[in-house]
Amino acid sequence: ETYRNTRDFATWNAVRGLGAGAYGLIFRNGAAAGYKVLMVTVELGCAAGIHRIGVETISYADMNGLSENPNSEFSTSVGRDDGYLQRAKVLVKHTTDHTHGFAYPADGRAYLNNFKLLGKPAPRATVRLDTISNSPDVGRRVNAESLSLTSSVIDDGLTPLAIRCGNASDLVFINVRSPMAITLAADDMVLSAVGCANGTYQSTELRLLVDG
Repeated sequence: ETYRNTRDFATWNAVRGLGAGAYGLIFRNGAAAGYKVLMVTVELGCAAGIHRIGVETISYADMNGLSENPNSEFSTSVGRDDGYLQRAKVLVKHTTDHTHGFAYPADGRAYLNNFKLLGKPAPRATVRLDTISNSPDVGRRVNAESLSLTSSVIDDGLTPLAIRCGNASDLVFINVRSPMAITLAADDMVLSAVGCANGTYQSTELRLLVDG
């Protein structure tokens, strides 16, 4: 139970000796009138499958002191605009942690620089897959995976990367860019000897410039 209407009824007790699948309460020393008075909230835990849930009135007394012992399940609204029923049909499904997913680059960048022509290893991308469950009690989950482009990927353009977690999967497209022009330049093109011994020369820096 998560709620009892102790404002209108002061005394609440559990009904003992009920069979399997039944839960009972006695409430007295009070009165309530109206069409929508919340009396009690009961949380049920059920195995997966179809269950039928109803409310049985064992006995009651009205404000005029008249009492009855109907021991019956009266038809009530189940809240789905499908009329009044003695028992509401409830389908309990197995929880699947990952049913649908949305993949995206972890750092938000949709581009990767491919420097294979310069002897660098194939680029890597970290992709996240946000998944949802078929359970309303399970929130969004973030799953990350580091994926490498294969060595055969040398062309520019969109490259699909697949990521999967459980039953959920998605593709994220990464735009691979390779250098269009490569230039090797030196700061100083002429190096002079330093001193007269050991063949020591001035030093310079080489700069590798790529464009693309």
